[in-house]
Amino acid sequence: MKFIPVLLALFQFSLHLGLNPSSSLYEANAIASEEYAVYSALIQTIYVKEDVKTIVIGKHTVFYKVNWSKPEEYRKSILEELRPISIETIEDLEKKNENEGELARHLNLTVTYVLLVKQGETKSPDDYEKQWKEFYEKYPTSPGIISLSRVGFNSNKDEAVVYVANSCGGLCGKGYYISLMKAEKDWKVQKEMLLWVS
Repeated sequence: MKFIPVLLALFQFSLHLGLNPSSSLYEANAIASEEYAVYSALIQTIYVKEDVKTIVIGKHTVFYKVNWSKPEEYRKSILEELRPISIETIEDLEKKNENEGELARHLNLTVTYVLLVKQGETKSPDDYEKQWKEFYEKYPTSPGIISLSRVGFNSNKDEAVVYVANSCGGLCGKGYYISLMKAEKDWKVQKEMLLWVS
């Protein structure tokens, strides 16, 4: 019986912090769930091919912003390339990616996937080449390493934008923005905007 006042006090304290089913914490969890739905649709559509048996994804989110010094031009170029995406979706993408996120195992894919922690920096080109050789020895049926940003949404949660990078070797890789639209309950890839190629 002595624990009841303590539990009650903790419950009231949690309510004071807003930790209840209608709070922003629960809303954030719901948004995270929708982000994983976007990731799953994107990866399944673009990277899961007949010869791909394993998908390797960077555990920490990344972001690449074009023309940081000229945000108006940057946003205008995305609006043109990914039309009919809205400005609020782009702004949400920017805001979400002010801080690095960490992915959990909530993806829904038809193949095995691995969340890869950050690798140490290589000291020489030979070390870099060795690292990739070891990677493909371990994951021979993967398309390389996929890195994802947090997902930007519009207020209706029916359009999304993600930054995606795919590194597949020393001089092999590309990065791009992907737009998706939600049709009924499913996310569908719409357009991509190429940002860099190596």
